[in-house]
Amino acid sequence: MDPDTPHPPDGETREPQPTPAVPEETPERPSGFPFTFRGVASFAQTGWGRLFAWQLIVAITLGGSVLLVLAQHWAPVVDQAIREHMPTETGLKDGRLIWPNDQPKVFARNSYLCLAVDPGGKGNHGQLADVQIELRRGSWVCRSILGYSELEYPGLDWPLTRKQAVPWWGSRRPFLLLGSAVVIGLLFWLGWLGLGLIGIWPAKIIAYYADRESGFGKLWRMSLASLMPAGVLLAMGFLCYAMRLLPMMGLLILFPLHLIIGGVYLFFSTFFLPKVVVDSVNPFDENS
Repeated sequence: MDPDTPHPPDGETREPQPTPAVPEETPERPSGFPFTFRGVASFAQTGWGRLFAWQLIVAITLGGSVLLVLAQHWAPVVDQAIREHMPTETGLKDGRLIWPNDQPKVFARNSYLCLAVDPGGKGNHGQLADVQIELRRGSWVCRSILGYSELEYPGLDWPLTRKQAVPWWGSRRPFLLLGSAVVIGLLFWLGWLGLGLIGIWPAKIIAYYADRESGFGKLWRMSLASLMPAGVLLAMGFLCYAMRLLPMMGLLILFPLHLIIGGVYLFFSTFFLPKVVVDSVNPFDENS
């Protein structure tokens, strides 16, 4: 006992000495990139804002790669077709194409896109590009590796002259390309939301048997996060396709492949969710 410390006289109660407060340890906030199983599982523990931010990044990446294909390989073909081969007067009248003759003709093409006209529907152009569009009197035809599709024109009158078409396309070309990329990115995002809803149920079954925490919102966020690595793969596929490093058949194979990759991430990420903690005093605890 320290002799310099004052002591109360005998018979008096001592005042309790205050104990220093111990700072509470705050749990580490889940974080990480959505490219590992643990990183995908961390989205179940965080809010929707982080998930939407990452989805926006992936959607912009995917839309940008599609924009590169459109701007570098499709737009030049349309430019050449309008400026060099479009007749003086054309358009639609009562849902039929206005064209000066019935002679088949290929306007412009490259290995990505081909634009042709065949008013009589008698020409046999074959498959000249990955996507081939042919204009006929009463319909237009789209050919690709996926097959052959013929669609009717809308039943309206739409007169069009070359003097109108050239400046109209030239002034709106950047906005049309950018808008197409935005629409494609939005469609992929909406598709991911639907696939994420489907992925909730297998993830819930796995979490139940693995004794992992589950919940509708948590599993939906994790299911959506599992599709982001697959979305990046798809964006890289479009980029390689634009750089002529991947054929169109390889790009089409990536579509079912990216769904498989998303399923693999969803399956293994479920095992990185926090374990269910059951109170040992109450064996009927419903935390699970």
